[in-house]
Amino acid sequence: MPQITKLKAQKNAKRANLYVDNQFIVGLSLDLVVKRGLAVGQSLSNKQLDKLLTRTLLEKLYNQALNFLSFRPRSPQEVKRFLIKKTQAGPEFKKVIDLVLTKLDQRGLVDQSAFAQWWLEQRLRFRPKGKLALKQELRQKGIEPQIIDQVLAEVDEVQTIRDFYVQKLAKKSSLISQPKKLIAYLQRRGFSWSAIKTCVDEWGKKE
Repeated sequence: MPQITKLKAQKNAKRANLYVDNQFIVGLSLDLVVKRGLAVGQSLSNKQLDKLLTRTLLEKLYNQALNFLSFRPRSPQEVKRFLIKKTQAGPEFKKVIDLVLTKLDQRGLVDQSAFAQWWLEQRLRFRPKGKLALKQELRQKGIEPQIIDQVLAEVDEVQTIRDFYVQKLAKKSSLISQPKKLIAYLQRRGFSWSAIKTCVDEWGKKE
């Protein structure tokens, strides 16, 4: 049976390298070493080694996910894609990635509803778009349809266009003076025809 022949401290004082039968196997956190009661001379079955490797990978991917989440909120699917890329999409890592996502979810670090609301607020504040465009973006982020419908129910497209007109469109005189171009521009941004028509009619009356 394989035997631990060395536990060598790393430069990182909280980690150690595990050697089995005089061959380096993996770097472990000291917490894991203590928790599993690992010691030189101890015999390990292949199953125990596999569990150690899985646990170590889980810790590594979890920390990478935390760093990924530190820049901005992420959807669960974004985190999953990131971790798949980190592990080169190896099938043996799927279970570990699922465990990481479960752990993040349990700690409230990935939440579809919270992410969808944040994404919506950012878009409406900095890059206003209509419901069609927002729905497509949230789908691409892996947000469930019912959650998308819930957050989009709060969007007032007419008011969004009005606000956008004040901020941006007022500077685009070429668009305002050419209704067809204005309509096409707003349609490309995912606004519904009914909302566009309401606003275009309003602007027409003001001129």
